[in-house]
Amino acid sequence: PLILEFAHCYKDIDVFSYEVKNQMIPSYIEKTAYAVGIISVLNKDESALRQQAKEHQWKLDLLLEDKCQLLISTKNPLAAAESIALSDLAALNLATYPEKDDPIVMPLFNQYFRYGVRFHLSNLENILQMVVKDHAVAIMPGRMLSRNPYVLDGKIKLMDLADYPQPLNYYLLYRKKELKQEWYKDTLRLIKQIFLQELQIEQQKLK
Repeated sequence: PLILEFAHCYKDIDVFSYEVKNQMIPSYIEKTAYAVGIISVLNKDESALRQQAKEHQWKLDLLLEDKCQLLISTKNPLAAAESIALSDLAALNLATYPEKDDPIVMPLFNQYFRYGVRFHLSNLENILQMVVKDHAVAIMPGRMLSRNPYVLDGKIKLMDLADYPQPLNYYLLYRKKELKQEWYKDTLRLIKQIFLQELQIEQQKLK
């Protein structure tokens, strides 16, 4: 939606989405003119990111307050519960990104998957396929995935981790010095507007 809206407003400017590892977004912002990043940050890492932003004169705008949730196939009997305890994770298989690329699941949750198999996969679709087929579970930001087709189709359920809450926030990260460009400011406005629209759709769905 952002790219379509931007192309309509600014026909002479190319805009594209580019995916890098979450931990690489700050350095990409620093070396790339007019870049805008959407970055997820755990509570424990927020102060370090804010200090980094201050040193580099970046700006951080809150887009979405989220939390880590368990993604589980609705075929799995455990999906009948409202939430899941850490003790229930022990025998489950885990699908996640390669360990070196994963700043959330491996350091925070790996120890609780004591006996299951780890599937280290290269992209989100492969992880979700493992969950849909009930070969593994995954841990991801829940609100960000609440409108994923597998969730909406009832193939994957999002479950709270009852005794181990892990909030994380999504921020818009950008360089203050680029704000003199009107189209750059419009890009930031459009991103915030689209996030707000998505949240409103989610809230209506939950009612």
